[in-house]
Amino acid sequence: MTKLVKNFKNKNGFTLLEVIATITVAALLGTFLIAFMGSAVSKSADPIRQIRDLNVSQQNIEQYSALYAAYLAATTPDWTAFKAQIGCENPTSLPDCPNSANCCKIPSGGSIYNANYETVQVTSTQNNQRIVTYFME
Repeated sequence: MTKLVKNFKNKNGFTLLEVIATITVAALLGTFLIAFMGSAVSKSADPIRQIRDLNVSQQNIEQYSALYAAYLAATTPDWTAFKAQIGCENPTSLPDCPNSANCCKIPSGGSIYNANYETVQVTSTQNNQRIVTYFME
């Protein structure tokens, strides 16, 4: 008697449906990965940029502090010349401090500042990094 059932050999491999399903799942995972990690890669340089900007602001303030030390060490200190050196546009009549001013006058009096001396606020800003220093006459 002949066999009616043919012997099929076990075929190794994937069917076309399995390959398409695998490619579809991989594409979806890749899309999610790019969506979530794309901004992380582009923003990975932000901390380095912030440190560099903060360093530039710090160097500016150190230069102003060195000029202030020289002003204090002078035998005949000139407050107007010091203000001109640190970049106050009009050292004789400085405005009260708005937030964006580079160099401005702090109103005297109160419990913090002596009314007999002028206090100047100097702001060093580099992109979004800002350092504020105060100098007193």
